[in-house]
Amino acid sequence: MNVSAGPFTREASTEMSAFLKHLETEDNIKVWFNNKGWHALVSFLNVAHNAVLRASLREASSPEEHGITVISQPLNLTKEQLSEITVLTTSVDAAVAICVIFAMSFIPASFVLYLIQERVSQAKHLQFVSGVSPTTYWLTSFLWDMMNYAVSAALVVSIFIGFQKKAYTSPDNLPALVALLLLYGWAVIPMMYPASFLFDVPSTAYVALACANLFIGINSSAITFVLELFENNQTLLRFNAMLRKLLIIFPHFCLGRGLIDLALSQAVTDVYARFGEEHSSSPFQWELIGKNLAAMAAEGVVYFLLTLLIQHQFFFRRWTTEPATEPIDNEDDDVAEERQRIIGGGTKTDILRLNELTKIYPGASSPAVDRLCVGVRPGECFGLLGVNGAGKTTTFKMLTGDTTVTSGDATVAGKSILTNIADVHQSMGYCPQFDAIDDLLTGREHLHLYARLRGVPAEEIKRVKHGRGAHSGVCKP
Repeated sequence: MNVSAGPFTREASTEMSAFLKHLETEDNIKVWFNNKGWHALVSFLNVAHNAVLRASLREASSPEEHGITVISQPLNLTKEQLSEITVLTTSVDAAVAICVIFAMSFIPASFVLYLIQERVSQAKHLQFVSGVSPTTYWLTSFLWDMMNYAVSAALVVSIFIGFQKKAYTSPDNLPALVALLLLYGWAVIPMMYPASFLFDVPSTAYVALACANLFIGINSSAITFVLELFENNQTLLRFNAMLRKLLIIFPHFCLGRGLIDLALSQAVTDVYARFGEEHSSSPFQWELIGKNLAAMAAEGVVYFLLTLLIQHQFFFRRWTTEPATEPIDNEDDDVAEERQRIIGGGTKTDILRLNELTKIYPGASSPAVDRLCVGVRPGECFGLLGVNGAGKTTTFKMLTGDTTVTSGDATVAGKSILTNIADVHQSMGYCPQFDAIDDLLTGREHLHLYARLRGVPAEEIKRVKHGRGAHSGVCKP
């Protein structure tokens, strides 16, 4: 860039030459320049040098015939300088990603609170007995939770747009941001569902799950980001690559790393733009966030299927073995006679048949229910009596599918509780030992809900609800 020619430069040099002759100091000049100009420093310094040169000429010399010509050609940034710029640019965006993970750790943890409450109060089991299939129960829960999560995700996107975070709201990156947030909800919500079987206190579950989400999401994303800074250490880079492949099974990591990778990609694009070059790459590439999106899409299906398998007690049945049978001593005559009738097959007309029904809880030294044999004929009212701990509640839990059967079998209207529990529920009404009610529903709303679940026609629900409610005292006129 030639900065010595031109009328402005000649005029400035002439005036500065006259100005310099009257300065008190002849060996010190201070040059002020605008640092926003790409060539400002060189240009202003050259003007000062030309002024000094022309001020030093003899009076007979023409200033226009003397001058210094400067060609300014900025040096390209080195790889280390480019890496430093990229790291500095993405540091703030990485912190933003950590904040998003922090916020998104509490939302999915809250979705299991109501599920735990329903399981503990037996309301969930009563819905199964009333005709709701486990698949329907969990699918509707997921759809409702996903709709609530979408509201939170929309708020996050709107905040990014409002503050114009280019790393996440550029035309290329905004669809990727939306995809990351939605697929994170798709994966992490069913990931929380198995925890509803582990906790009995909703508040405890919320704290534990929120802390676990925070620990996994923040630490995994931060560690892999820091390890990438050691570019000259091949051992750490290989370890980081292996670590990223292992951590991809967690939706929290997929979201955090996806946001950081978006910021890194935008930083590279901005560096190219500083040199006047256009560089753009699709954020959906496999090496950017493509693998994260694919992993979360698969994890949502896997975790949902895992929830259904746990609900159907698949793993428990696989790991249990038949108990060793011991001779039954001191059995009453009528009990022994009933046992022989059941084992001998003389129960073809019985509506309810329990054949050697046994339940042994894990870690227990004795069975809760030991080879129970009972047959109930149609139209017969049968009462199961016994002292506390005799196994009455456990027997009803096995009959309704609330707990697994260790050995033996039971049939209701010819349907086995082991293989046809859904058909058994169609012939069964069940009142749990404790109040299986929802605190958010009134008595009429409970009757309306279970009437719908039982298949009562819509036009008959009001009559059934008021008739049964008034008769039982649940709904007072």
